[in-house]
Amino acid sequence: MQRSRVFRGALLLVVAGVAFAQEYAASFSIRAADPDGRYVPDAQVVLTEEESHAIWSGKTDTSGLIAFSPLPPGRYSLDATKQGFTSVHLTGLDLGVRDQKNLTLPLSVAI
Repeated sequence: MQRSRVFRGALLLVVAGVAFAQEYAASFSIRAADPDGRYVPDAQVVLTEEESHAIWSGKTDTSGLIAFSPLPPGRYSLDATKQGFTSVHLTGLDLGVRDQKNLTLPLSVAI
């Protein structure tokens, strides 16, 4: 009987933690595009939370899109690279509680 109560208590804490994280989590959707508006697939995108230095990274899909979710609220920096294009570095990207931000990254063709 005691083991059952402990298990139920632990399960409740896990569920409450997940619910809390979902309640306050934010998201970034990022689309990489060239100056003519054409999508840039396979661009490497690195998102860094500036205070904790936590990193999320990945590559844009065939439509130039990458999404990061769930993210804790905070201030982020972003780096994007793709061979043949100039790199992009942005800082001070603020995400608040439950923010869902969309960002278009202008990737210029390198000369």
